[in-house]
Amino acid sequence: MGRSPQKLALDPTAWKFALIDIELLTFWIAHQGAAYPTVWLTLSKAGNSSTDERIALMEIFIDLFDKDRIKSLTDHREFVGEQWLLCLRNQGFDFRMRTHETYRIANRQGRLAADWRLFAKIRGHTALAISPPRRTRSGDRRSSGRRLGIGECQYIVTPKFTETAVADYVRLGESKLPSRR
Repeated sequence: MGRSPQKLALDPTAWKFALIDIELLTFWIAHQGAAYPTVWLTLSKAGNSSTDERIALMEIFIDLFDKDRIKSLTDHREFVGEQWLLCLRNQGFDFRMRTHETYRIANRQGRLAADWRLFAKIRGHTALAISPPRRTRSGDRRSSGRRLGIGECQYIVTPKFTETAVADYVRLGESKLPSRR
């Protein structure tokens, strides 16, 4: 892996030790189909982490490894929040973040609409990347999506246009991140 910038993955991981449930929020380096844990935070609760917890973990990583070691950041679950995306944008990070279908992004008329409306016409497993930036509550974003099955889509937001946003996200899912429990 060397000193070159790396792709990071943010993932919640749950471990069971005897009768004790341990919930961790972990930054993994994704490299050549494998994932290596770098820093983690023990969560006091099950479920989704807060924006403050994600920012604290990012600050720990930067203190230990330096900001220049981050090529891009991808979440492995749905960690979207306007404050989290704003923090990543203000830090200048390249990211691939999966959003909820109700995440609001500007349509052609400039009005905020749910992601699913922008990608309603996708057929099959085709990925669609929208080139011009679209306004969100936390600034301009590029949006990509693909249909996974009947009534199910995957939506990815990025700070700059890339035709490979969905493929990058899928590749992360193929990295050897540990399974939950």
